[in-house]
Amino acid sequence: MTGPDQVESQRAQKIGTSLMANATLPFITATQDDPTFPSLPQAYGFNNLVLSNVSAAALDAPMPDYVTAIQRTLGVDESLYVTANVHATITTYNNSIESQRNDEDFWEYYKTLSEVSSLSDKRLVADLYMGPSLGFLFNDLCGLDCSYCFLALLPAKKKDDFAVFRNNALLFDTRRGACTGHWRITSNSMSLVRGSCDQPPLPEISQNVFKHNQLALGLYFMTSLLEYLGPFAGVRNESHWMVPTFSNVVANMYWARVTYLNGYNSWGPNKTVFVNPNPKGIQRSELYYRVEDDRVVWERPSLNPSNVLYIVLAIQPILIFLIFLADILMYTTPIGRGFRLIPLLAGVRIDNLNLLKGASFSGRLKKPLGVMIAVNNPDANEHEHPRIEYFLEDKRKTGSLSRPRRRFPAWRW
Repeated sequence: MTGPDQVESQRAQKIGTSLMANATLPFITATQDDPTFPSLPQAYGFNNLVLSNVSAAALDAPMPDYVTAIQRTLGVDESLYVTANVHATITTYNNSIESQRNDEDFWEYYKTLSEVSSLSDKRLVADLYMGPSLGFLFNDLCGLDCSYCFLALLPAKKKDDFAVFRNNALLFDTRRGACTGHWRITSNSMSLVRGSCDQPPLPEISQNVFKHNQLALGLYFMTSLLEYLGPFAGVRNESHWMVPTFSNVVANMYWARVTYLNGYNSWGPNKTVFVNPNPKGIQRSELYYRVEDDRVVWERPSLNPSNVLYIVLAIQPILIFLIFLADILMYTTPIGRGFRLIPLLAGVRIDNLNLLKGASFSGRLKKPLGVMIAVNNPDANEHEHPRIEYFLEDKRKTGSLSRPRRRFPAWRW
C-alpha cells in the first residue's frame, strides 16, 4: 500500500489525513455540483474508483520510487501507461441496516460501545456550523473486526439521542479486494484512467489490517469527515451523490490510515525488510505483494503513419523539382501579354506611384492619368540591357521624367 511520494514522505503528519485529502479532493471537486451519473466504474485522481452508486475503491497505486524513476525518463509531451492487477480498499453501503432499525438486540452492543469513555472508541458527534451534526460510530477495539462503521447526519437538537442516531445511521463495510488499474504517468503527474474490481476475493489473511490495528479513525479523521460530508446535511441533502460520496470518503479514510500505519514508507529505510516483533500485529506478508503481470505502453508524439502521409511524403520532392524546373524554363517569360495592369505596375517608375494614392482601396482614380512608355537603349559601354519604363503623368503638370519614344493617350482606371 502506498500513496504519492511527495505526500507520503511527509512523515511529520503521523496520521494519514494528508493522504486522505490527496486521494479524496479530485472526486469531491468533480461531483460537488451534483452532475449526472457517469458510466461506471469511473476513475478520479490517482487511485479512486467509483464502482457503483453504493460502492467505491481506493486502489494501491504504483510504488513512489517506481513512479519517480519513470518520470525522470519522460519528456514534456510523453506519457507512460501502466496496467496492473493490484489490491484495493473497497467500501460498500450495507443496506441491511434498513431491516435492523427497530431491532433492539442488534443495537444493544453498539449502544454500549457509544458510551465507552475512551475518546477514540465512543460515538463521536460533531456539529456542522451550529446546525445539523455528523455522528460516527466505529469499533476501534484492537483484536475485533474494525472493518465497518456507522455514519449519520443528525438534527442539531437530537445529536445526543442514540435512538435518533439509530434511525439515521448508514452502515458501510470495508474490505481488501482485487482490482485492475490503468494509470497514466507523465513527467509531473500520475492519474488513474480507468479500472475494475470484478476479480475473485482476496484470502481472509488480507483482512487482518482491520483486526490487528487500532486505527483511531474517530479521533483523527472527524474533521475531514465533516468537511467532505457536511454539505449533505444542508444544500445537498437530496443529492444522488450522497451514498457514493460516503462510500468514497470512507474507503479513502481506511486506505489512508492503514497506508500510513503499515504501508511502504512505514517499513523503514530498508524496504526489503519488514519485521513486526508483535506476532499479533500486521506482518509484511499480509500487505506486501508483487505485481507480476503489469503491462506498460510508452506514448510519445509522432506522425500518424497512414497511407495518405506516405503518399504526401513521396510526392513532395517531385513537386519541388517541378516547381524549380518551371521557374528555370519560364524565367524569361513575361508576366502578362498585352497592355494590362500587371505589366504596367511591374515596370512603372517608383516615384510616380504617389499619383495612385487611394486607388488601392477603392480601385478608382479621382482623375484621369496619362501613361507614357519609354524604351531606354543604353550605350554599349554602359553594360546595361534595354528596358521599358512606364511613366504616369498628371495632366495638370508639365514636364516629364524621361523622353518617351512613343506616347499613348490617357486612360481611366
